Amino acid sequence: PQPGENVLILVDMPHESLTDHEAWRERRQMAEDWKLGFEALANKMEFNVYPIMTYAATGAHNGPLPDIGEMDGTEIAFDDIFAESHIVVAMTEYSATAPLIEYARKFPHLRVASMPGVSPAMQDTALAVDHEKMAERCNLIDEKLSDAIAARVLFVTGHQMYFDLHHRHPEVDDGMLHQDTSGLGVINLPSGETFIAPYEGEIEDQPSETHGIIPLQCGVTRALIHVSENRV
Repeated sequence: PQPGENVLILVDMPHESLTDHEAWRERRQMAEDWKLGFEALANKMEFNVYPIMTYAATGAHNGPLPDIGEMDGTEIAFDDIFAESHIVVAMTEYSATAPLIEYARKFPHLRVASMPGVSPAMQDTALAVDHEKMAERCNLIDEKLSDAIAARVLFVTGHQMYFDLHHRHPEVDDGMLHQDTSGLGVINLPSGETFIAPYEGEIEDQPSETHGIIPLQCGVTRALIHVSENRV
């Protein structure tokens, strides 16, 4: 957070058929703890922390958010609060990443951390990593994938898969989302991912070269998935 910015923590709430449970309650308490942490930091760095905003849980990962949430017992429109916010931390039961991406496109000043399913235990594990070292690792993999035309996977069973990476570019989610970061202002936390999708053969007369065998263990049974031209 930078001086003068506004920070908002977002949580979803159980209702009707969406039964509350211990992990969900722990996450809401974690949100309260993080708000206190932001407030302590705000006293030193001169930014503002809003009261926690709640909304009725969607019941589905990446389902559309409601238009209205609640803050300190008062209804407030998502559009209104996001227009004034700079950092949004969504500590939710159901992932809100997809709709938050749409809000980030609508309000380019937003920096959003989506944290579905986050738990207090992650504060000592996945959230406690050295993010600079993690970013270095992600960027190293990004460099390798950027120059690659394929990836070959050797399974411990001896089976192999060849993934065609023509016409594809890797994406990086390295947990870095500073004020001057370019591109879409949304990350997942915990972070630490460099990913790429295989070419699917959508260009005429250029079939996908993805082929091989994927072993799938089902209890004591092993199924072998045979792939040719990116199709099972």
